[in-house]
This record gives sequence, structure tokens and C-alpha cells, in this order.
Amino acid sequence: MKILLFHSKKFPITKEAQNIIDNEFQNHKFFTVNSRNSLFQELPDTDIFLTGVFTKEMADISKKLKWVNALSAGVDNFDLELFRKNNIIFTNSTGMHKIQMSEYAVMSMVMLIRNIGFFMKNQHNNIWNPEITQSQISGKTLGILGLGSIGRETARKAHFMGMKVIGINTSGINKDEFIEKVYTLKDLDTVIKNSDFLINLLPSREETKYLLTLEKMKLMKKGAYFINMGRGSIISNDTLYEVLKDNIISGAVCDVFETEPLSQESPLWKLENLIITPHICGNSDTYIAKALRVFSDNFQNYINNEKMFNVIT
Repeated sequence: MKILLFHSKKFPITKEAQNIIDNEFQNHKFFTVNSRNSLFQELPDTDIFLTGVFTKEMADISKKLKWVNALSAGVDNFDLELFRKNNIIFTNSTGMHKIQMSEYAVMSMVMLIRNIGFFMKNQHNNIWNPEITQSQISGKTLGILGLGSIGRETARKAHFMGMKVIGINTSGINKDEFIEKVYTLKDLDTVIKNSDFLINLLPSREETKYLLTLEKMKLMKKGAYFINMGRGSIISNDTLYEVLKDNIISGAVCDVFETEPLSQESPLWKLENLIITPHICGNSDTYIAKALRVFSDNFQNYINNEKMFNVIT
């Protein structure tokens, strides 16, 4: 069986990743490529394809392909109809991002509550000014929109650091002792009103598009903070700008935006109470190794004709 991994150069095959390939797929042909030319040479006789992108052109030359595994949890950029038409199993890598993204979430809350943006600006201007209020995340309430693997790991870390955690999932059922209360989306207002920090981890769906309207954001506490790590479509750039410019909330950290890349002309760049990162909160030098661990478990199910997990279509 031939397995092909197509990765970008920013996510290299580390020693850890190579060890997984060598030890767990030694009885199979496992190829790794990071260029388009090499990809199209290898695809025609590939059985299983691990990738961050899958186009019609790729599908057309993949005569033996039986399974595509996305190197991500999000699948917004995949055309699901391609898999259905070509009778290809499609899975994602849910679970691989929970460590680095939960660490990003904790980092963001600490940076906001300790006004790190203020001190960084002063550093660049050679200003020594300790006269600014400092606080701590311990004792604060964290509201998490989307209690999947990332949200639950964030909740676990936040609870350990002394925070009260509430959140939203599909069922409203709470299975974790470190989360105080779980709601469904119909109780969004309750979560917003009671959160000192509101973190979005929801996927991009019709019901989540522009979910956080200006009216919803005005329900937040005066000194609250917003962190967007899910999808930018949950809030428009105009709404985000207005709530920060008018100090409806104290500040925000955003890794995703309504349109990406964020335009150089966007007024969001000029806001002093917004920290911007370029959709990197899931990145890590262990990215491929993490994806391979998730894939390896599913691969065992596949070759043993057992039920696979993370199946999209």
C-alpha cells in the first residue's frame, strides 16, 4: 500500500515525524513530498493521501486513491463533493491542535490581563512607565464557544490556573469536572454576559456566520476581552473594529479574520487594544508529527476493517 504525505516547507519532517513513519509504516510504501512537481509524479499510484489541499486536478490523476486525510481539523477549504464523486474516504485530524492552541489561548489571556501590548509599545519607544493597572486571570470567568478537543484542553488549563470555566457545545452536556456549566448555542447571551474572557473556537457554518453581532458584543462586561481562534466569519471586521475603538470591551487577540490576509488598509492594524497574529495559533514545529499520530491510529482501524474516526465523508 502506498501512502503519500504532501506538506509545506514551513512544516518540515522532523526527526520525531520521521521516527513515526519509520516505525509505524515500515511494511508500507510511505513517501513525503513538499513540491507540486513531486506531488503530481507520485499521486497516480497512491492509495492514501495526507494533505492540506485537494483539488479536482489532483482527483483526476489519482486513479487508485481510496482515502484522503486532511492535515488539519478544519476542512473549510476542501470540496467535499470531490470525495463523494470519486468514492474516496475523507477524514480530518481533529485532536492534533489541542496542545499548541490551548497554550496560545492561555498566552493571550495573560498578555491581555497584564497589558503586554502597552509595554511592548513603550519598549520600542524607549519609555519606562510602570503606571498601568495589572491584574490576573485567576478568579476570572472564561467562556468558551466550542468545547471540542481544543476547547476542553483550554478549559482544563484555565481551571488549573484558577479560572471558572463555562462554555457552549452542541449537546449542552458537561462531561468534565473542570468546566462549571455547559450551554447550547441558544444560551449564547448567558455565556457572553458572564464571561471576563470570551474565546471563539466554533467552526465556520451557516449558523455561526456573523454570530457575534454588535448587539451581542455589547452584552459583554465593560472590562471583558475577546479572543478569536476559530473562524473569522463569526464576527465582521467592522463590528470588531467598533467594539474595540469605542472600548465596548477592553481588548482582543485575533488570529483569524473575516477576510484573510487582513488588508494592509484595514483600520484594525491601528488599534492599540488589539493583538493580531496571522492565522498561526495551530502551528508548531511538531505539526506533522502530531498529524501522523492521529493518522496512525486511524490507519490501524482502516487496515483491520474496523470503524474509522474523524470521518467527514
